[in-house]
This record gives sequence, C-alpha cells and structure tokens, in this order.
Amino acid sequence: MKCSIPFLIFVMSAMPLVGDEVYIYQYDKAGNCIGRVLSTSTTSLMPQSAHSDALVEVYPLETDREFYIKLDSSVGENNTFSMSNLDGTRTYHGDILEDITTVDISSFKSGIYTLGVIYNNNLYSFKIIKK
Repeated sequence: MKCSIPFLIFVMSAMPLVGDEVYIYQYDKAGNCIGRVLSTSTTSLMPQSAHSDALVEVYPLETDREFYIKLDSSVGENNTFSMSNLDGTRTYHGDILEDITTVDISSFKSGIYTLGVIYNNNLYSFKIIKK
C-alpha cells in the first residue's frame, strides 16, 4: 500500500520592500550580538550591506578605553547618547555635537553596558563591552 502525506510549504519573504527599515545585526564567534545598524532599502528588494545605509555606527563595540559614535550626515539638534549598566543605572550621557563623537569609558568597571543613541528622533541601541 502506497501512503502519501500531503504537505504545504508556506514561505514568507524576509526581503525588505523599498523604503522599509530593517536592522542588520553583527555577531561575534560565540554568537553574541555585538552590533546593530538600521538599514533602509531604497533601490532594490535585495538586502543592503550592513554599512551602506547605516544611519548610526558605533565602533569598536568591545574596548578598554574609548569608542566612537558616527552619524551618517550633518548633525542636527537634540542628538544625544546615554549608557547604562545591566542593572539599568545610567552611567554616562551626553550630547552628540559632531559627525563622529568619541566616548571615553576608561574609568568604567569591566562589564557589559547598553548604549542608546537618539538621532533624528529615532532610538538606536547597542551593546558595549568594557574590557
């Protein structure tokens, strides 16, 4: 007796449509998310490079001294950043006044911190590892 089991494969496209905003995540070898950039698909349905449409870049995400916040264009008003430890206590905050802002965390204790960047009224979040 021949038995067949019908099945249906339903595939939802993960490709962004033109104008959609998607986050592109970066992972280290251990599988930890070490970066996130917002990408906007403007000309094709194919995924964009992690840096081609990045509005906010933070690097390096693992440091013992300082890291940089880079904005994609001229800085407007009310762009800020804030860092918190894993308990949620705000440890550092400041204004972003230039296209590239240097943040010195050499006096911080080693650990994991969250960084929130407000740029053009949008919030971008990152994980910073202080060695």
